[in-house]
Amino acid sequence: MDEQFDLKNLLSPDERKKDGISLISARTKPEGLREAKKLLYRYSSRKSALFLSGGLTPRPLYEDLAKEKKLILGSAALVDERYGEVLNKESNEKMMRDSGLLSYFDSINAPFYGVLHNNSMEKEAKDYDLIPGIYEELKIVDERANNAKTD
Repeated sequence: MDEQFDLKNLLSPDERKKDGISLISARTKPEGLREAKKLLYRYSSRKSALFLSGGLTPRPLYEDLAKEKKLILGSAALVDERYGEVLNKESNEKMMRDSGLLSYFDSINAPFYGVLHNNSMEKEAKDYDLIPGIYEELKIVDERANNAKTD
């Protein structure tokens, strides 16, 4: 039987809050992976926009999320990328695609907003600055869903 998740169990007494932010520490990578998934599963919903980083560190998390197929979210976006052609061999989006996470997002109709679109560096940078607008888009989708329920 799974133990009940309690955020307080992850916080050391001296690290519980810093500047109003809860800090969580894990002693091992597997423990960190397990606790990250618990947080995501507990707090994400169709109203959630998940902003993801690239690199090798989050790859095991992305692979598990794709395999377990339990994450619920409204949309996701990549927040860092290496400039180049879409899905180049160093691309964080390619790593996410290879992990199976982007296919999972497709399967639950959660739009994914990548960074690269084979444009000039200047155009890519300008488009990247629009990523925070995803939150507003989600609010509009949520309002439409709520209005449809009351009709």
